[in-house]
Amino acid sequence: MKAQVRLISQVCALVLVLAVPAQAQQRRAGGHNPPRANQGHIPSEPRGGPWRGAPEAERIGAGRANNLPHVNHDRWYGRDRTDDPRYRLARPYEHGRFDGVGGSFRHEVVRIDRDQRRLWVTGGFSFVVATWDWPICADWCWDCGDDFVIYNDPDHLGWYLIYNVHTGVYVHATYMGS
Repeated sequence: MKAQVRLISQVCALVLVLAVPAQAQQRRAGGHNPPRANQGHIPSEPRGGPWRGAPEAERIGAGRANNLPHVNHDRWYGRDRTDDPRYRLARPYEHGRFDGVGGSFRHEVVRIDRDQRRLWVTGGFSFVVATWDWPICADWCWDCGDDFVIYNDPDHLGWYLIYNVHTGVYVHATYMGS
């Protein structure tokens, strides 16, 4: 009888231990914190290609436009020219490549150094936001939870796009490793 009680206790403890990561994985998939931007879903990766014009603004009626880099109805607005000299890196991927890219990965910022525009996501991986994009995101609630998706920038070698799933806005960043 004691052996059965002990076995049942051990099985219950094991179920609890396994349930916590499963619940965390459900949160990662957006189960508890669904995106508010882009009609409530994570956009697919942006498509690259030669882009030589001015950044495309979203027309929102009555002559108004949204000039911020953002995604709406799965369309990526505000993309900079592919030949923009600000994006030329002497050594692209100098600190390696970040593997957690794309819509199936939601990242939580665990630390931020606003003076250096540097942020760390779970796992100790860090990024530096582009100087010219920092004013766009300086007031984001970087440490409010699981709110960011990171994409490869298809237009600028060595750059990533950090997408805020609640505002729909994205900024450019370089990967600094772990």
